Amino acid sequence: MPLSARAGVHARSDGSRAADGTGPLVTLLYCSRAVAPMSAAELATLVEAAQRRNAAEGVTGLLIYDDGQFVQWLEGPPDSVERVWASTRRDARHSHVELLGRVPTNARFFPDWAMQLGSPRLAAPPLAGAIAAGLAEALGAAATHPDAPAARGAASPSPPLPRPDPQAATLAQQLAGAQGDSALALADRLQAAHRSLGTLAATLFEPAARALGDLWYADACNAIDVTVGLCGLHRLVRRVAQARWGTALTNASLGRVLVVTPPGETHLLGAVLDAEVLWQSGWQVQCEFPETPQALEQLLATQWFDALDLSLSPVLRQAHRLAPLARLIAQARQASRNPALRVVVGGRVFHDRIHTAQQVGADAASRSALQVGALLRPPRTRSIHL
Repeated sequence: MPLSARAGVHARSDGSRAADGTGPLVTLLYCSRAVAPMSAAELATLVEAAQRRNAAEGVTGLLIYDDGQFVQWLEGPPDSVERVWASTRRDARHSHVELLGRVPTNARFFPDWAMQLGSPRLAAPPLAGAIAAGLAEALGAAATHPDAPAARGAASPSPPLPRPDPQAATLAQQLAGAQGDSALALADRLQAAHRSLGTLAATLFEPAARALGDLWYADACNAIDVTVGLCGLHRLVRRVAQARWGTALTNASLGRVLVVTPPGETHLLGAVLDAEVLWQSGWQVQCEFPETPQALEQLLATQWFDALDLSLSPVLRQAHRLAPLARLIAQARQASRNPALRVVVGGRVFHDRIHTAQQVGADAASRSALQVGALLRPPRTRSIHL
């Protein structure tokens, strides 16, 4: 569980030095639960390892440990924070890791804290005040960030995401290990409590896909295992959707949406889930997998669509695909018969709030198939310029 490192002049991972605050910065805030109570010696060991890691990455911040609960603040260059955050999520000493916010910032909030480990109950007044102010600022920034639902002005607010099912990781391990019968039995037990495919996607299928990615990042499986696991998830989605939610609503007034994966994307589960959930909620859905940007432009130029849903991998964080995605969206808008085409993007890179919709020229970023329908509806006050 990496903590904060000394601010001022930091060592980059390549060994060079950079002045604090140089370049873009992000703040990330999360909370989690300790798997077991931690002694003073264990906390000291954790702190020492974190100081070395964060110093190499130029990351600063704060860790609060109180009654088995962690709250951690990380701040620094986006790529560095992301590497620390990826390592943090894999740490076996905590569970129930919940991202509270990830937002751009102009300056570090704790630039002079070499390593601060504290408790809100025990901290001296100056430290307690800094903690309270910092948490309020981070949570406020997250709530008012341009990519947050309240700032989009959508006609219907996007549903909050429920907590992932604790057994989603078990399902991923079974699928990656080709334990199809066990995975099927587990999925059958878990899906019975859910009232919609959207909530099942958010609590089970999408978390299982991310768990497959985590296995891959941890070198616990290979690309073939991930492919096998995703194929198993596709089968489960179709089985559950047809058995429980095989009939779509008839409300055609929601509009016509084109659901696609960007050319070259091999992980199709996100698009499949989006298409299924949208169809069952009453959208007119056309799901395609264009092989080239020109093929997507042809679709938009020859047919009318109210919205475009573009889905990257739900398994891996593919930051290298963002620049091509931005170009694709610009070309799609230019080619579309609808001058007010609403574009929503999805994928793990957006679920984890590593990047925002604005960075690729989209109108909104969906963190789950559960949210995509609300985000596809244009704002009530949206003006159309012809």
